Amino acid sequence: MPFEVGYQAIQQILSTDINRVIVGEINTESKIYNLLNYLPFNFSEDIRNELFVNNKQKAVENNHITENVKIKGRKTSIYSDIEKN
Repeated sequence: MPFEVGYQAIQQILSTDINRVIVGEINTESKIYNLLNYLPFNFSEDIRNELFVNNKQKAVENNHITENVKIKGRKTSIYSDIEKN
């Protein structure tokens, strides 16, 4: 975040009655937000929704990634459908 933007944000906050604020840009790509309910601070409902949608979108994108996996370990090489999938 550029200095001037941060400075203006702090000036705006100081002119209000808000007493708990974090100034900065949110890296919505961070995996830390998977632990949203365990963080020592809360986000506004709008930010929580944005993070939720972003994380859900990433999960959908990651599910489309497929890799060839070779199962081994049994002498007979016969596996159930659940083990194959």
